[in-house]
Amino acid sequence: MQSISEEKVKKIIESAFQPYRCVAEIWDYGQKIRFKVFDKKGNGIFERRRIILREVSDKKRLEKFLMAIRNEIEKQEIKLDPWP
Repeated sequence: MQSISEEKVKKIIESAFQPYRCVAEIWDYGQKIRFKVFDKKGNGIFERRRIILREVSDKKRLEKFLMAIRNEIEKQEIKLDPWP
């Protein structure tokens, strides 16, 4: 298991949905993280709340989690840049 810091998790999430902007926030005393992806006009196109931070603090688990979300978004015919 390759554990990563809260801030690194946040940065990875925010980088996973290019070319769209993603804002992630650590909350609940560092126990959870939530994020929202915005289109080029600033409208929200995807949001995920109440993610238990310790469940995504492993790099492989985080990548798997984000790939599943990217697939959900792309099913809506929203084109994302290749990642990672």
